[in-house]
Amino acid sequence: MNAHKKLTEAKNHLDGLLVIANAGVMPFSRYQNEIYTAKDAYYNARIEMLDFQIEELTRAKVSITRAYRLEKEGRKNVTASATH
Repeated sequence: MNAHKKLTEAKNHLDGLLVIANAGVMPFSRYQNEIYTAKDAYYNARIEMLDFQIEELTRAKVSITRAYRLEKEGRKNVTASATH
């Protein structure tokens, strides 16, 4: 499951539990452990999402850096061949 989907599902689950608990149908203490577990899952999903975004940005940075280096090498080669 991808990080986006996990984050969405964890947030929806936590929100659902909070709505039920706040509705007053059952005592809050009954849902307390489930809410804590859902909060843990939500925060873990947020961390996983950030890790995913960091990986994506790192790949983009590597790609941009590689393209820039190739361009610089191309310029050096053109300059070197022009001087001969």
